Amino acid sequence: MTATPMPPAAEPGQPKKSRTWLIILIIVLVLCCVCAAVGGGLWWLWNTGDSLLGLTRLLAA
Repeated sequence: MTATPMPPAAEPGQPKKSRTWLIILIIVLVLCCVCAAVGGGLWWLWNTGDSLLGLTRLLAA
């Protein structure tokens, strides 16, 4: 009869480190980048949209 080897015992006193804060930080940074890109695009469209779409000429006619 052969003995099966036992797995090594976990070290007590070393709790598993949670990386929840890192995931939340990455999500917040991505959302900030998306908001900045959308805001920049809207700002650019507000300033140059009339020359692109010609809405003022349509309203004046």
